[in-house]
Amino acid sequence: MKQYDVLVIGSGPAGQKGAIQAAKLGKRVAVFEKQPFIGGAGLQTGTIPSKTLRETALYLSGLKQRAVYGFQCALGKNVQFQELIHRKDSVVQRQMEVIIGQFARNDVEIIYGKAAFEDPHTLLVQSDSGKEERYRGEVILVAVGSRPNHPAEVPFDGHSVYDSDSILKIDTIPNSLTIVGGGVIGCEYASVFACLGTPVTIV
Repeated sequence: MKQYDVLVIGSGPAGQKGAIQAAKLGKRVAVFEKQPFIGGAGLQTGTIPSKTLRETALYLSGLKQRAVYGFQCALGKNVQFQELIHRKDSVVQRQMEVIIGQFARNDVEIIYGKAAFEDPHTLLVQSDSGKEERYRGEVILVAVGSRPNHPAEVPFDGHSVYDSDSILKIDTIPNSLTIVGGGVIGCEYASVFACLGTPVTIV
């Protein structure tokens, strides 16, 4: 069984900060991530993607260069949503490299696999290949983040009904869009699709 001072479940912002702070205090630290990439929802599907798409759409539309408010923001249907996704992917990739570099400089080990508690100080970690290993830590930080809720009565089909994660996989610009929720991500996606010429309603 491998021994550490601190084990961190989740590589999102909370896991990153906790792991690096512990490492700076001289602790031996390992971070576990069940996805094949690090950064959590904030980097992969949330904050960074939505803000990158919004800024790219505003820049390409010319709105960022205008000094006066009140102009229509429209890129037109000739711009494909996947063109904006390509820009998002490059930003996410660079940010992942930054995080990996931070972990490496602070001697934080990254372990890919799904972690489960065996006891208050032991994690059983299963890799994608099915291999299992046990890790013991004096302190375990649980920073698993969140994911969109899918009520049973809502038909999330990836065709006409999306959540804030799966909308990044859309391959055509919709003729109209209704966004349920007027929070940060909802408003950012409203801005993006409005710039693409889609009539948007926020509920």
